[in-house]
Amino acid sequence: MVGSCRRLAEDETSLRSDATVSGTPGWRTPEQILDLPQTQAMDVFNLGCVFFFLLTQGKHPFGESSENNVADNNIVNLYLVERIPEAKDLISRLLEFEPQLRPKASEVLRHPLFWDYVKRMSFLRDASVRVNGKMNGDRSIGEVIERGGKVFHGAVNVLFNSETIIIEREQDEPFCFVNAQKLLHLVQIKVVNLRRIAFKKKLQYLPMLEELDHYLRERFPNLLMGVYDVML
Repeated sequence: MVGSCRRLAEDETSLRSDATVSGTPGWRTPEQILDLPQTQAMDVFNLGCVFFFLLTQGKHPFGESSENNVADNNIVNLYLVERIPEAKDLISRLLEFEPQLRPKASEVLRHPLFWDYVKRMSFLRDASVRVNGKMNGDRSIGEVIERGGKVFHGAVNVLFNSETIIIEREQDEPFCFVNAQKLLHLVQIKVVNLRRIAFKKKLQYLPMLEELDHYLRERFPNLLMGVYDVML
């Protein structure tokens, strides 16, 4: 993909009403291929292609027959980024066929794909308060998350190792979950307890929080986006 560019003011556009079909073959947007009105949303579509290209080491999100698949609104292989649920979610939004459905640049920057572990853990903690709060808990949110089936199915036995994640007790503590709502509640408890334990034992809090985040991302990779989609 080779071209030229220049920086535009927030309310400025480089597109004209008489814009002709252009762009790199194989990397054109639906608007360019079908000769539809062209807007800045085309850049967002191209960004989705670039993200996918980088994450898959050179693959195209619409496959070898890219322009035919783009024109037919046929996303063929987003399964290649399923291992990163946040990336799959964002790329699918960027590659919306309808320009008005694509997120704005400011929304892209706020997407969980770009959150660090502190923000991810803070979000899950706050979501749990929203769902499980004794006074103002909204159990309907937990039910929606569960119906989505994005976190896990059935009962799940989880073991937080006291040597790696630091539990307030000396021995490992097993927890059994039957739904995402209870898992969220445990995350809330862990985040709060880690700070207290770090202070009590004079340990560094952030490395412990990062380890908890790493554990959850490995064991429940869909937890963050499953909750985020509902809260959004």
